[in-house]
Amino acid sequence: MEYRDIRVIHLDASSSEDATRKALAIHRNPNSWATHFTVRDPQGRIQEVDLVYPAETPRSGSTE
Repeated sequence: MEYRDIRVIHLDASSSEDATRKALAIHRNPNSWATHFTVRDPQGRIQEVDLVYPAETPRSGSTE
C-alpha cells in the first residue's frame, strides 16, 4: 500500500535552499523532537501520528 507522509516545519532561513537544508538536518537528526506526522492512506483518510505518543500509549494526564 502507498501512504503519503506530510510534514510542516516552520524555519527561519535566508533562502528556500537554506530552509530545505535545515529541514533535512532536522529530518536526519536521530535526536530530533520532530516526531508528529500527518499521513494519508490509500483510501484518502488522514491520520495524525505522534511517535512520542503512539496510539496505544496514553498521554500524561489522559483520562482514558
